[in-house]
Amino acid sequence: MKKVSYREYNKALRAVQERFGQHVMVMDTDSTLDRRGIEMGVNWAAIGAVKPEEAEAFAELLIEAAKAAREFPYNGYEIDWSKEA
Repeated sequence: MKKVSYREYNKALRAVQERFGQHVMVMDTDSTLDRRGIEMGVNWAAIGAVKPEEAEAFAELLIEAAKAAREFPYNGYEIDWSKEA
C-alpha cells in the first residue's frame, strides 16, 4: 500500500475542504483494522426547509464535494506516521 506523510495528507485535505462551506465537508471515512487506507467521503449538515433555488445550489455543492472526495489524491494511501518530526 502506498504511504503519505500526515503533513502532506493534511495539506491536501485542507485544500479540498477550503473549497466548500461549513455545511459540506470532504473528510476521511476513518480507517479500521480491516481497512487501513484513506477513503474520503462527504459529510453534510441538515439545513432545514429551503427554497427550491437553495436546494438546487446545495445539491450542486454536494455533487462537487463528491467529485472532490472521489478524486482526492491520497485515496487508498496509508498515513506514514514515521515521517512526522
